[in-house]
Amino acid sequence: MARAALFVDDYFVGSRISSSSEQATLPARNAEDPRPDVQFAAAEGDDGWFEISIAKGWIDIQEGVAVPVSVPIPPFTGKRSDAVLHVQTAINASAFTTLTYTVEFLASQKCEISVSAPNVFTLLWDSGAHTGANIGLEFGFYTAADTGSTTAHQGIYERYSTSTFLLFDLGAAVAVDAFALILAGNSDTNYGSGSDSHLRVYGNATNLSNHTVSQWESYASLTLTYSGRPAESENTIQVVGQTSPVAYRYYMVSWRHFDTSNEHRIGLARAFDVLWSSTRTIREMSGHGPVDPSGSIRQGDYYPISGDLVWQLPMAFDSWPVADYRAVIHKAVRARKSSPLMVAVRWDEILSGGVSADDEADQGLLLWGSITDYSLDKRTAEASEYISGELLIEQVR
Repeated sequence: MARAALFVDDYFVGSRISSSSEQATLPARNAEDPRPDVQFAAAEGDDGWFEISIAKGWIDIQEGVAVPVSVPIPPFTGKRSDAVLHVQTAINASAFTTLTYTVEFLASQKCEISVSAPNVFTLLWDSGAHTGANIGLEFGFYTAADTGSTTAHQGIYERYSTSTFLLFDLGAAVAVDAFALILAGNSDTNYGSGSDSHLRVYGNATNLSNHTVSQWESYASLTLTYSGRPAESENTIQVVGQTSPVAYRYYMVSWRHFDTSNEHRIGLARAFDVLWSSTRTIREMSGHGPVDPSGSIRQGDYYPISGDLVWQLPMAFDSWPVADYRAVIHKAVRARKSSPLMVAVRWDEILSGGVSADDEADQGLLLWGSITDYSLDKRTAEASEYISGELLIEQVR
């Protein structure tokens, strides 16, 4: 027995006011477009977005055999090319250092911090006074150990960008039941896993910052973490829901990614009101699963036409109260077959933690799809207070 939910109304469409530095050919408005493979992509490389927060704004240095010093790096948000100049200026302006430092990203996309020979220095990522609160991770350095004493130190990880975000102003306070994302990248992309990288949505009554994610991390009234990325590549939706949502006007979707990838794309960013029956559930499904419309290999035809794999989700609604049926099923149909929607067959169990959202997506029970067919209402009698019917949902790819 499953309490299915449909999600039609999207509060984010048309309300975006700011984003991380975006690629001109893949603008942030693409995150509002439900068509498959239409994506927003943040800029990478020298135009990639970096952020140094107060919480992790230090670099501990030992010059030669001198006493180690701690240099504070002021908060920064902006392009990678400006981030390294910001760090370089802060170190050289410090009263604690005596050498002149150069901080830059090399052609290898790795950050290098150097001084002129024969001077040498050590970066105390592990033994310094600010272990866990330094800038090493942001710039791709291995921070579980100090570096050796030499004239130049390179990070061991490429860094193209570390922050992708979208900021939305809904115009008025709105309580959101569910948030959804579809992300894309390459084999090196971190989709929000790990203790440092994360995928979150923040909510607040006022706009805490157009560009500084750490302001939202520190002061937002609402912080939610999206579900993990599904294992199956054809349905990578990630969601987070609320049982008792509080209304906020501003929401920031934040993707912090400490990885070696030069691709961080958002195909969809959604904020939904939930549609479901307060009393009825879906008891069983028949005909659920992947459908391959391709032709088969036959004698004399070794190159049949290959069609896209389609995931079908048939949903039968048996004897629902009229009010529930009209509020849920009729509204979904009125949204039109050409307007995709999100479907969760066991949304109540996702909210309670009884099932994981990524596992539901892998089973095809949570997906972004569209209505491809539906039945007209079935009433048992003219004065019946109950309606039965069916919807056929197919996954949008």
